Amino acid sequence: MAGYDFFPGATGALFITQIKSILPFLKPEGFKVCLVVLVISAVLGFIAKYHSLRCEIQSNVQSKLSELIKPVFDKHEEDETKIQSYAEKKGVELETEISLSKIMEKFSRPFPFWVKWLINRKVTKTAGDRQAGFHIAVKSYMSQLRWTFFQACMFLAFMLSAAWYANAI
Repeated sequence: MAGYDFFPGATGALFITQIKSILPFLKPEGFKVCLVVLVISAVLGFIAKYHSLRCEIQSNVQSKLSELIKPVFDKHEEDETKIQSYAEKKGVELETEISLSKIMEKFSRPFPFWVKWLINRKVTKTAGDRQAGFHIAVKSYMSQLRWTFFQACMFLAFMLSAAWYANAI
């Protein structure tokens, strides 16, 4: 669901280009109110589109990550058993668990400070939650629905304000 950003875009383009034919039927202050409401509707559509893209990207990343990481975990389990038994024979105690926070720390090294901070904050917040990636996608989807609803409401407000300020009524 990508939001109804085509309504304000097409309507706005027609509204502005056809101003000479609209003004006889719409009061000047009504034109301004309608234009402001239409712009707000478009902004809400852009926000809905952002959440749509975020949801899509998160879903794609999550499925690709699951696909790529399964063989790594299978190999790790295989090797972990061998290494643990060898370490026990030698009397050495090892930690062979995979640490997501260490992986993310190394992953975030090339990024600027503020991106590292954002990544670290998200990792700390979702530590231990294996479904965190799916939660992000669901939250983005729900946000997209909310912003699309707000956009549709503003588009209806645009049509109602046009009717309110119409000269012919």
